[in-house]
Amino acid sequence: MLSNAEEIKRTMNAAFQYLSENEQSLVSQMEELSIRLHQVSKFEQRMQRLSERYDGLVEELKDISGEFEEIAEQTEYDPERITEIQNRLDLIYRLQNKHRVASVKELIDIQENLQEQLGGFGDLSTEIETLRKRIAEQETHLWDVAQMLSERRYLVVPDFENKVKEMLSQLSMEYAVLKVDMRKLEALLSNGLDELNFHLQPLKAAACK
Repeated sequence: MLSNAEEIKRTMNAAFQYLSENEQSLVSQMEELSIRLHQVSKFEQRMQRLSERYDGLVEELKDISGEFEEIAEQTEYDPERITEIQNRLDLIYRLQNKHRVASVKELIDIQENLQEQLGGFGDLSTEIETLRKRIAEQETHLWDVAQMLSERRYLVVPDFENKVKEMLSQLSMEYAVLKVDMRKLEALLSNGLDELNFHLQPLKAAACK
């Protein structure tokens, strides 16, 4: 209908003009004849019945003429609307081919099924977001614990080095020295934030790692 809107409007207007628009219209001529039929129908019973039938035709023709006029007024040629509907129809045909269905109702059933599945994914997304928050909280806690562990390590390293030196001295390694090298990292490891390296110097003139 949209694609042929111009022709529809032109035809409906022409039909309305022909039937009702001027004094020489078909309806006007039929109404004039109706008056004359009424004048003679009182003389003949058959003519009275024919006059009534004829009046029914005139009223029907008036009604048809009114509908022609209404359709003409409501019909507009809209290229953008035509393009929009054509694109929607093309999409429907593509979807029907893709899902191997023959009706829009079947497509709607598929859509509702997909929406139900997506609803389930929506619930899963909420659960994932909750887990992400928990992970973030645990990570913050781990950083705090790792930082505390690192501080304690720095405090005990000097005492640890001295005790090892004493033990080595008892083993007749009075010149041996153990140094603990601590380097703080920017990422959490399984043992905290620190990389520990132990350097042993058993003699004054030599060192090994």
